[in-house]
Amino acid sequence: MGGDCERIRAEFVAYLDGELAEAACAEVETHVRGGPGGEPPGCAACRRELGLLARTGGLLGLMPEPPPGPAPGFERRVARRIAERRRARLIRVALAGAALAASVAVVAGLGLLERLPWASPRDTGAREAAVALDPAAEAEVIANLHVLEALELVENVDLLDEIEAGDDPLLGLDEEGKG
Repeated sequence: MGGDCERIRAEFVAYLDGELAEAACAEVETHVRGGPGGEPPGCAACRRELGLLARTGGLLGLMPEPPPGPAPGFERRVARRIAERRRARLIRVALAGAALAASVAVVAGLGLLERLPWASPRDTGAREAAVALDPAAEAEVIANLHVLEALELVENVDLLDEIEAGDDPLLGLDEEGKG
C-alpha cells in the first residue's frame, strides 16, 4: 500500500458520510474506480476496503437505537451499592472506636491500679496479682498494643514539654528550682 492509498483511505469514512468537498470526493473515486477510459486504473485494494466499510456502515444502520438514559434499575443498583459501602464504613469506624475505647479503659485501669495502696512498687507480688488479666482481656490489650504505644508516646511528649517549660517532673522542681 503506497502513500496515496494511505492518504485516500484516511478519507473513506468522511466520503461514505458525505462530508468531503467535491474535489476530495472526485479524488477518492478516481483512486478507487480509476479514471475515464481506465487511465489511471483503479486501486483494487482500496476498492475492497471501501466496500467493506460501506457494508459495515449499512449493517450498523440496521441496529436498533439504544434507549436514551441508563438501563432500567441502574440508578437503584448504584444507590444500593453506595448505601452498602457507607454502612460498611460506618461499621468499621464504630469497631475502631470501640477498640480504642476498650484500650483507653484498660490503660486507665492499669494507671489506677498503680496508685492503689496495696500495689506499691515494693510489693511486686500484689501488683502482679492486681494487674493479672483474664485471657480475653489480655488478647484485647495485645491486639490494641499500638494504641497503648501511641499513648505512651504522647505521655513522653508531655514530659518533654514540661522539661522544656522549666518544670522537672522527675525531681519535683519548678522553674526556680524549688520543690
